[in-house]
Amino acid sequence: MLIILMFHIFISGLQLIFDESQKDGTNQIWIDVYDIIEFLQKNKSEVYLSNKETKDYSRKYDLIDYDIPRFLWKY
Repeated sequence: MLIILMFHIFISGLQLIFDESQKDGTNQIWIDVYDIIEFLQKNKSEVYLSNKETKDYSRKYDLIDYDIPRFLWKY
């Protein structure tokens, strides 16, 4: 079974579409992106070239989610 994942962005949210027939159907899946954008805004970081061969970049600082208790953070 092939599942197609498509993202459709509107100002109010993000629509997940696993099958083209769901695009305008009654079983639409919408995600409010405000919390995601706020989280990413708080966790901006410089990046550095971590692998010259593959041209991969990595974050200089890890993401921190303050809603997770501190003892569960990975360092």
